[in-house]
Amino acid sequence: MGSIEKAMKAMESQELGDNIPASKYAAKYNVDQVTLRRRWRGVQAPRETKNIAQQNLTLQQELGLVEYIKELTNLGIPPTRDMVQNFGSAVAEKDLSKSWVQRFLNRHRDHLTSRWSAGLDRNRHQADTLDKYDAYFDLLHSKMDEHKIEQRLSYNMDEKGFMIGVEGRSKRWFSKDVFRHGGIKEALQDGNREWITTLCTVCADGTTLPPALIYEAMNDNIRDNWVEDIQPGEHQVYVASSPTGWTNNRLGLAWVKDVFDANTKAKARRKWRLLITDGHGSHITREFIDYCIKNRIFLAILPAHSTHQVQPLDVVMFRPLSAAYSSELRQQQYRSLGLLPVKKADFFPLFWSAYTSSFTEKNILSSFKATGIWPMDRSVVTKKFQPSTPPQESGNTASSHLSPSDWQRMERLLKDAVKEGTDEAVKKLEASFHRASTQNKLLHHQNEGLLASLDTKNKRKKNGRSLPLKGKRKLDGEATFYSPRSLKKGRAEQAAKDEAEAAEQLKKVGMKKLRAANTLYNKKIAQEKREKREKDKVAKEKEKAAEARRKADEKAERDRQKALQTSQTGKRKASRPLPKQQKRQKQVGGRAASSVAPSAAPPPPSHVTRLGRNTKLPAKFR
Repeated sequence: MGSIEKAMKAMESQELGDNIPASKYAAKYNVDQVTLRRRWRGVQAPRETKNIAQQNLTLQQELGLVEYIKELTNLGIPPTRDMVQNFGSAVAEKDLSKSWVQRFLNRHRDHLTSRWSAGLDRNRHQADTLDKYDAYFDLLHSKMDEHKIEQRLSYNMDEKGFMIGVEGRSKRWFSKDVFRHGGIKEALQDGNREWITTLCTVCADGTTLPPALIYEAMNDNIRDNWVEDIQPGEHQVYVASSPTGWTNNRLGLAWVKDVFDANTKAKARRKWRLLITDGHGSHITREFIDYCIKNRIFLAILPAHSTHQVQPLDVVMFRPLSAAYSSELRQQQYRSLGLLPVKKADFFPLFWSAYTSSFTEKNILSSFKATGIWPMDRSVVTKKFQPSTPPQESGNTASSHLSPSDWQRMERLLKDAVKEGTDEAVKKLEASFHRASTQNKLLHHQNEGLLASLDTKNKRKKNGRSLPLKGKRKLDGEATFYSPRSLKKGRAEQAAKDEAEAAEQLKKVGMKKLRAANTLYNKKIAQEKREKREKDKVAKEKEKAAEARRKADEKAERDRQKALQTSQTGKRKASRPLPKQQKRQKQVGGRAASSVAPSAAPPPPSHVTRLGRNTKLPAKFR
């Protein structure tokens, strides 16, 4: 505690109503009287407070950021320098420099520590000899002069593989308490080791050819959700597939035809083009070399185990590409707090952002210069030139409610509002406000990442479907690379197929409903028929019963009439016996027999019997 602080503490111990002479305490503690009065009235702030006011973040905000780094460490996502820079920029509401990050880390060494987090290891052969490189440059430069190779027609192609969920090696900042007590000591990563190969090509004039992506798939079974973010006109990229995800002889030949020659022939016209590549088997097949010779492509094969010194892509380009991809992957992991897995559908957006940010004209020109190709200068290699990775800038910001200037106004308001309180109470209140605001800003920054991750997850499909891609292959088994236009046609055909399937499904649903309605109608008709039959049956039975009653009544009436007639007539004489019928004689002869007259018909029987009873005459005698 300084002399002025001691003098002010002694003045605070006096009664509020007393007239406190500042001169007395200034003489007692040997301090300037004017400075003591100004400090007492709150007109002048201490020097330490001035320094704090000039900082981008207040002490309370920085302590809140330290706590946030501790939380991320416990989640297995210790931030990188770029992430710490983004966090500070979000709280300060302005872009902070990389030097601020270092000063911040130095101020909080007691709470933060750093270490390298291991990622992919790269083993390079170190078989470098001066004679080998001299022979290489002698041959290369002589052939370039012989074929009059121009800078704008000099190309380098190489392949780069990605394990889509594995990050590169990066330095992280951990909470020292967690690190010391055996907590999180490594950064968590997705760990998806599905392999995708990219074929990249750069030109010595600072331009690039469209990259080619090789997915792991059988028989060109490229899923639609893998390439749904590729848009013609916006993305210049080719897509192919192989059973392993690596390039092969068929894809190498397809690349030189569909990608390299197709995109450089118009530029070169009839001039020779230089294509520098390594000695990979797919680049030195007989078909590959023959095609290059026929199309005036001078193929330069690099010496074995020398790509790390004389190949532009290896020396300069691939390192920032890997770093940028790892950065994109880390940002996605941070936005989702490690909850969202990395799938093949996520690869292209991450790769394209990394590719466009790293394959710049400046880096490409630097890569050809660093390898002694353009301008022709072998000394940069023979002197063991070590390339450096360009620093990557980051400028993400986030919105919040209170800026540092707002806090300065807030402090003045607090002091004016709490005039009778002690400095200790005001400091505690200020610290609480600072802590709450810092936490609010960091949570807002975190929520934006989570919302973006949720958006990505909602866009995903559970299972992608194979696109109906139609390449220009002439022979079975010939490989091909698909352009964004071909992918668009495939998606359009798939969409038309989906619409047709949906229409067919609707038709099936309609037919099913129609059949169900028809079945219901038939059942209704059958039910109505059954009911009609039942009614007809009942009516018929009633008619039959009525007919039976009528007949019974008629029979009863006849019987009654018969009995009445019998009682009135009495006995009658018996009827005469019936005359005997003459026997029918046989005809003898033809004409004589026919002349005999037929016998007369017998008379009808009598209606009265011998006993005098009436009989009913048979029908044939009536």
